[in-house]
Amino acid sequence: MKWAALAVALACGTSGGGHPFEGGDYQVGTISFHFATGTAINSPVLMLVLSDQPDTCQARAHVPVQRATMLTLKVVPAADGTTRAAVVAKSAPAAGEATGSLSQATGGVEGARYPAADGSVAWAFGDAGKVTITALDVGFAGTSGRITLATPVTVPPCPQ
Repeated sequence: MKWAALAVALACGTSGGGHPFEGGDYQVGTISFHFATGTAINSPVLMLVLSDQPDTCQARAHVPVQRATMLTLKVVPAADGTTRAAVVAKSAPAAGEATGSLSQATGGVEGARYPAADGSVAWAFGDAGKVTITALDVGFAGTSGRITLATPVTVPPCPQ
């Protein structure tokens, strides 16, 4: 079975690269954040990172001193190659499913955390390592807040 992981990170702070877009403001439980830049890391697994920092690659490479919020989804693509997965509330996803959580940390110390409970994520691979998040709708256990993208967002890879 082929595994892919999608990590959608949402962070508060500043740096200097990434792909700017307007992704929206969100409130999930006690966590508030705004999408602004993103990146895709395609190593043995696919990592998608969305952040409100100007340089998402730097935010991942270093522990931000300021607050950083991340939505991490581990996705198992469907056996037929479909690039859409249902978000489910369990420890390990099966084919066509994604699991994960939304968590917030300050200076590397984890604070609030909400397990992903329902929803879906879809993506498309582009040229030069770019990935487009074509649909994102994630609900969380213990709160009515959701993360949704109204329009597709294309993110480039981090420089190696």
